Amino acid sequence: MNEYKDERDILEKDIKALEGKSATYSGVRFVMFLAALAGLIIGIYDNRVTVLILGIIAAVAFVAMVFIHGKLSEELEYKKAKSEVLRRYIERFGDGWKKFEDNGAQYLGDDDLVARDMDLLGQSSLYQFICVAGTEEGKRALAESIRDPKYDIADIEERQEAIKELTSKREFSMDFETLGVKTGMGKKKKYTADEFVAYCNGDDHIPAVFNILRFLLPAITLVAFILGIMGEINIGWTLVSFFVVLLFSWLFGGVAGQAVMPMISFGYVIEDYIRMFELISGENFDSELLNDIKLHLSNDSGGYKKTEDDKCGVQYQIQSYSSSDTVWTYNVGLPHRQDDGQMETEEWTER
Repeated sequence: MNEYKDERDILEKDIKALEGKSATYSGVRFVMFLAALAGLIIGIYDNRVTVLILGIIAAVAFVAMVFIHGKLSEELEYKKAKSEVLRRYIERFGDGWKKFEDNGAQYLGDDDLVARDMDLLGQSSLYQFICVAGTEEGKRALAESIRDPKYDIADIEERQEAIKELTSKREFSMDFETLGVKTGMGKKKKYTADEFVAYCNGDDHIPAVFNILRFLLPAITLVAFILGIMGEINIGWTLVSFFVVLLFSWLFGGVAGQAVMPMISFGYVIEDYIRMFELISGENFDSELLNDIKLHLSNDSGGYKKTEDDKCGVQYQIQSYSSSDTVWTYNVGLPHRQDDGQMETEEWTER
């Protein structure tokens, strides 16, 4: 336990340092944005080349800061997730695990008397003690395996062998669990596969007027800018058009953002899945069960195939690389629509 405590203490120090650096980068990014905006406006309006060049440099610096800050935020989120994993490890040495939020109670049915009596699911249950799943699909699968196990002796022995091997792979297991925890972290809600498919099946998408205005307003701004440079109109109209775009984004950006958030959010989750696949593909296993899982993810019969959907038009191709530089391709998208307009949600989500 002391080993975990020491490692978590070091992590917490790193997290504090990264949070301070993140705040600094965020401030610098904002200053670069203002400098770029002021430089471009003044440089163009007053025809001051030096100021315009400085504005362009500030704009490039702003883009660079956005990229750097994004990488820093990713590192910070990963370390916070790992710190949470270590906290749970430490809590399991005492009674702290009984306060874990995930206790599996939501998977209990009215007729699950055995699961209730034997504390398999629910408060202070076996599920609450052993669950390290980070995705909703993983939590559901664990609950089902505890509530209604369908294993023969050979299956049990095979699973025991796999668990024994994973116990010896401390760093792999911790990294994999950290990535699982990370899928549910962040300031913004991260949508699950079920929620994403439900979104694509629904009609609550971006209104048509937004699709028109998001192209029309920038186009007007660009035309005003070109005409201003040519001297056909006052360059000030470019600023007016620009601020109209900003006003539109401020007033209606939240509506449009909410409409596409499931799509964007699930994209972030997919990125975490990619890293999990890469972790698996780069690890060598002795257990037959673990090698079967690894093989299942790597071939065309696995859960991640190339699919298309004419409504959302979203498709993710996941590639991971083994130690032998073999490329494994995973195409993660939406299931084909059926004649009745419904998706094969259950099969896709399970995969």
